[in-house]
Amino acid sequence: MTQALERLYTARRDLQLAKFCCEHVLRNDWDAETVNFTGPVEDFYHLQAYMTAMVVAYGRPFTDSGSKHRLPREFTPRASKRWRNLHGRVLDARHKAYAHSDPGLNEVALTTSPINVTYTQVLLLFTREDLEELCQMIDDVRERLKAEIARYVSEAPPAPTPPPLASGSQPA
Repeated sequence: MTQALERLYTARRDLQLAKFCCEHVLRNDWDAETVNFTGPVEDFYHLQAYMTAMVVAYGRPFTDSGSKHRLPREFTPRASKRWRNLHGRVLDARHKAYAHSDPGLNEVALTTSPINVTYTQVLLLFTREDLEELCQMIDDVRERLKAEIARYVSEAPPAPTPPPLASGSQPA
């Protein structure tokens, strides 16, 4: 039971981080329709950091990475076809761009006169509607996790009562 409870708590924490990042991306208008890359490079790095944290944290509970923390399939968002599709797209972005770097996703070009190397990084973004739906999906899964945690806690056997201390002895 302890391992299952740990898995539920860990997933809930990961999803809370994903939601925090998602809300931050929304507040800063870093969605696919409105993001502007003409500003300082630091703005791009902030966007990349939040998107990476959001996608990786969201994917952790749903990814079999050899750890014991993968959620059972019953927690996968299924409320609508759109949610199932968005869930798959977020996991795909995690696997291809955010948690790993798939060959061919980014471009490297070499010119020899003058010698110059350019690197173009593909940043997979989501629409505002996607991000708002992702927040709702996260809330839905977190509520189901909360209910499952409460069930485990209610079914837990009471802690054993320690034996009484002998007269005159001190607790350790």
